[in-house]
Amino acid sequence: MKLLYRIIFTLFLMYAAGATAIQVHFALVNDCHAVLEPWGPRDHITLEGSIGGYARAVYIVDSLRGEYPDIIFVHAGDILTGDFLSTMTIGYGVWDLWISAGVRAFALGNHEFEYGPGALDTVLGLIDVPLLCANLDATGYPNLAATLKPYIIIPYPGDTPEDTINIAFFGVCTEETDYAGWTSPLDLGDVVTAIDTFGLPPEADCAVALPHLDLTDDLLVAEIPFIDAVLGGHNHSVYEEPYWAVVGTDSTPVVKAGANVIGVGHLTMEYIEDAGLKFIDWEVIRVNSGVPEDSAARERLDFYRDIIASNPYIGLDPYNEIAFYAESTICSYPKAPAGSGWVDSPEGNLVTESYRTALGVDITVEGRGALRMPLFAGPVTYADLFRAVPAGRDPETGLNARLVTITMTGSELKQVLEYSILGATLSPELFPEFSGMRFAYNPYGSPLNKIDTDSWTIGDNHWNPLETYTLGATEILIYAMDLIGIPHGAVDTSTITVYRALANYCSDTAFIPVYVSDGRLIDLSSGIAEVTSMPTSITIETYPNPFNSAVVISVRGVGATFRSPGQVGLKIFDITGRPVADLPLPRAESGGNSGYREGCWPDFARGPTPLIWQPEESEPSGVYFVQIIGSNVPAKKIVYLR
Repeated sequence: MKLLYRIIFTLFLMYAAGATAIQVHFALVNDCHAVLEPWGPRDHITLEGSIGGYARAVYIVDSLRGEYPDIIFVHAGDILTGDFLSTMTIGYGVWDLWISAGVRAFALGNHEFEYGPGALDTVLGLIDVPLLCANLDATGYPNLAATLKPYIIIPYPGDTPEDTINIAFFGVCTEETDYAGWTSPLDLGDVVTAIDTFGLPPEADCAVALPHLDLTDDLLVAEIPFIDAVLGGHNHSVYEEPYWAVVGTDSTPVVKAGANVIGVGHLTMEYIEDAGLKFIDWEVIRVNSGVPEDSAARERLDFYRDIIASNPYIGLDPYNEIAFYAESTICSYPKAPAGSGWVDSPEGNLVTESYRTALGVDITVEGRGALRMPLFAGPVTYADLFRAVPAGRDPETGLNARLVTITMTGSELKQVLEYSILGATLSPELFPEFSGMRFAYNPYGSPLNKIDTDSWTIGDNHWNPLETYTLGATEILIYAMDLIGIPHGAVDTSTITVYRALANYCSDTAFIPVYVSDGRLIDLSSGIAEVTSMPTSITIETYPNPFNSAVVISVRGVGATFRSPGQVGLKIFDITGRPVADLPLPRAESGGNSGYREGCWPDFARGPTPLIWQPEESEPSGVYFVQIIGSNVPAKKIVYLR
């Protein structure tokens, strides 16, 4: 019914003004993560995956082109990581395939930096990519700086040359990009300010945004008066219906098509002179085994598949060879008896045990955020194994990260795991998965003292703070430890990549293809009443970056009004969990034009509330966490550099 009202309202505007309306069509994919072959549960004979697929998506887009020849095809970021082609070509092959499919503009995603800013800079010197981001300063990376544009103008033909519509596409990227480069923090600005600074370009008739942001920030971008639509990425959800941002008497749609080529979005709008683009329709066309493949796209894909299969470090065709048959889906979220408190995941248990077998160490760890795709019940190919844990890049083999061994005392090991548990309370991606030990923890315990050491066993013995242990992990753990300043001993980097460890482990004749949660990590808080808080949707953005003597923190959200006495500001912690600052939110004053009753907290949906943190002279450079007091919103990381 709402859609019908919008269409009627649009038609009213057209006829009331005597304007000529031109229908405009957009095709959208987002967060494809280099997952180019079909995935999901596989046919037991053909091994064809039931979900996704580049060649299927191209067939859908070309079918839309047959009906709407001028449709504009865009990609809303995170094109890289996830498959062999991304690591082997530093992303070149992935960019090439999507450009060949007719993508006219790409948003810059945080995972474009997963191999480091230098790697992205290198590949952009080899291929011409219409890449958009208005809030990143790429100084120091010449190819990235030359490639990156805040916006581009794409003409959309009308019935006559005079009717051509010039559409500005603005790109902006999430603050998480700042940490994807690990040891090379990037200079990111506020997303709304970045677009507002340019305004509607004089050569443009209208504008849409192509952001790589969470929904909260998408809606803030959608509130910019001259933005008529937001075709977004970063969230992996499929938006069957648009989210709406109210702008005056109008509303702006926010749409996303889902991750890993699960869908192709088709947005239909109508351009009315002096009124901009008005919403008509949105649909997500599912990419599945019911969609045929485009033959030219399959030919392009097979060209790169042959290159992948010829890699001596793979040694077979990973798309047509079965590693094992999974009895049930092996997923990256806990599947445990109700009330057990078990929080280890089946996939985390499998992956870390493959590491321990490969390295022969006492224990191995991995972060839950590294587990990108599940292993579905039925035949599991070697390509599925790679996509499960694709992070990092080994330049020698073209595969993913290498495994490392660190020797440390039980006390040092506790420090590493306490940081991980602390991080998990702030971001689920930091949740530890491990093999070779068991322990329980209390998430409400004091910082760096959440582990119940009485329950902690390593192998068959109780944890000993003075004992020496060997810890296995990926080299990414070392980058993270160095970034946040956790000391560690000598690092022995093996020649074994994550893929090789997992492939060898799962193809061994002794491998048992059943993995479940088994209680190696237990949350003791099941009997502890959780702190309740008002539902909020808030973002914390920090700028400029790198930071100097002060940090400006902008608190914003959508429809979130603080009226609870417990929600009174921000708290800043260092990496040890030690509080270093409290920043109270200002109360609205009575009278004036604030629109708030005296004593109420500001409604962040109406705009940013800036707060300034001036660290003490004794505070060193490093990673800090900013959290809203009394809110269940995950903390935001900032890097403070003196």
